[in-house]
Amino acid sequence: MKNEIIFKLNSGEKIVILLKDALKDIRCCYFDFDILLIENNHYYNLSNSIDSLRVSLENLQSLLTLAFQNKLSLHKAFQHIDIGYMYNEYKLSQPSVIYETPEGSKFKSWIGDKYLLWGNELILWIYNNDLGEIILEVTPPFPGESIYLAPGEEMTEEDKKNLIRYHNWIKGYQPFLIQIIPREIAKQWIEQANNILKIIENNTKQGMRE
Repeated sequence: MKNEIIFKLNSGEKIVILLKDALKDIRCCYFDFDILLIENNHYYNLSNSIDSLRVSLENLQSLLTLAFQNKLSLHKAFQHIDIGYMYNEYKLSQPSVIYETPEGSKFKSWIGDKYLLWGNELILWIYNNDLGEIILEVTPPFPGESIYLAPGEEMTEEDKKNLIRYHNWIKGYQPFLIQIIPREIAKQWIEQANNILKIIENNTKQGMRE
């Protein structure tokens, strides 16, 4: 039996989390898994090497719950520019990027961070549109290096070449996939994530007692 968690959107599109171990053996700090978007039998890696399975599921649970409550409306800036387009601008430190200071924080962050779920080969976002529908959007990242410059730091020749490649690439940018997540499916995904998180929590507690 395969060790996998499936979040099915429709007959052609689903998210699959592949586990190297059985769920009964997984505890809080588990990293041996891959998150895949399957779109009409094509597979795309959404995993990063930073978040554990627990954190990845908590992020899904949190974003979907906010969107289910219609509390995840897009920032007004995204009425004029796609979130994936601005994400690439953000990664290349371009002037169209907008930052804000979230409530309760002292630090500014990019306005798209609160909609970002997972990302690797493709980037996955969840938000509410103007009608309150729950949107899953998948966008391509620039396949080159990000450019981060300290104040006063000048670009290297390689940075300049990379920026030229970026400007050529972004001209043809398009979102990869935009789908409505029906409310009943969003509810199923939230409940599914909650149940798996409870299993991980119980496994962790059991491991502490052993």
